[in-house]
Amino acid sequence: MKSEKILISYFQLSEKERKERYLPKTSVDCLKKGQIAVGSAHIALLNEDGSVSARGNNDFGQCNVNQWKDIVKIAAGDFHTVALKKDGTVLAAGDNAYGQCNVSRWKGVTDLFAEKNITIAVHKSGGILMAVKAPNAATQAAEEAKKQKRQADAIAAAVAEAVEQKLQQTVVKAVVTPPDQPKKPIDTPKPTPTPTPQEEKTPVKKQTEKKRETIFNNIANSTPAGEFNYTIINGCVTIQGYKGGRKEIVIPETIHGKPVTVIDSHAFEGNDQIKQLTLPRNLIHISRFAFRSCSNLMFLEFPEESKLERIGECAFEKCTALKGMVRADISDRIVLPNGVQTIERWAFSQCSELKNVVIPDSVLSIGFSAFGECPALKSIHITQNTQERLGRLDLITDNINVINK
Repeated sequence: MKSEKILISYFQLSEKERKERYLPKTSVDCLKKGQIAVGSAHIALLNEDGSVSARGNNDFGQCNVNQWKDIVKIAAGDFHTVALKKDGTVLAAGDNAYGQCNVSRWKGVTDLFAEKNITIAVHKSGGILMAVKAPNAATQAAEEAKKQKRQADAIAAAVAEAVEQKLQQTVVKAVVTPPDQPKKPIDTPKPTPTPTPQEEKTPVKKQTEKKRETIFNNIANSTPAGEFNYTIINGCVTIQGYKGGRKEIVIPETIHGKPVTVIDSHAFEGNDQIKQLTLPRNLIHISRFAFRSCSNLMFLEFPEESKLERIGECAFEKCTALKGMVRADISDRIVLPNGVQTIERWAFSQCSELKNVVIPDSVLSIGFSAFGECPALKSIHITQNTQERLGRLDLITDNINVINK
């Protein structure tokens, strides 16, 4: 097999010379010398002059390495690139959400490695340096404080609701019952016959279905805007976070009269309180990692006439309880709204309870492993025309059973 050629530029040359003089190297030669580092969707190359080149996805700046010099070794994680200099210091570029790029103070490093969200180095003394956010006492205390605050907010809301109901009952009673009306004798209640098992199950089931249908149809029953962090840009609202403690959230259609169109990156990431989520009709874009690791999220709802166009990278990744819609009749599947055009890579990956997905005809592209590592996934419903347009569906999941609608 003919080796693929990779063009390596000499950064010591002038701009004109760089365009004219490129030194071809085969990928096999580069691999033998340990000069290539591969991330999730980018590749970095250590040039012979000690400079570094990078190509691929640069959403986090992981390819911003063109100014690096005197490099002796490189490594790459999913979305970050690191390099060891001759003087034993380390450079880093890219995603730092987990502290993997906090290497600026490292000195005396002799070897360097990188994994998904971590950077590891060997010190000349034989010790190990690691760049990663470790859960320390302060972090744990802060998380515990946040959890307690959410619980306190939930209790306060429940108490306020109970007080409000009591006040309403008192007002009704004062209006209906005149002060001088004699009290009626208290009748002894008659014993209620014990219902059969069938009679017990039916009302509960109907009540649950009615509740879900009400939440779906009554989008006006929204979660208060004060429980969200948001910003208004060009007359549209971007949800940046959630500070409430509700289990059932209905994101409002508008805030201050402005439509809610974007859920920002990491807005709800790691929230383990949410069990049910209803999105607004005006929503256009769900950004990357927006609902990642919402481990208790079970039911999702895209309302009728949804304007959603894009579901971002890892948007619902590791939502391990996600299995269906708010509507009771489709609680065993996710039905994406017609109008969605792009489902980015890993959007629903590692959703271990997800069994069925319905893809609308509007979808133009589905990213790599968008439904990967979903062991319970039984079927992907899709029209034949959409399937032909998308091409190889085995790239979006490792457990596929395509059913043409």
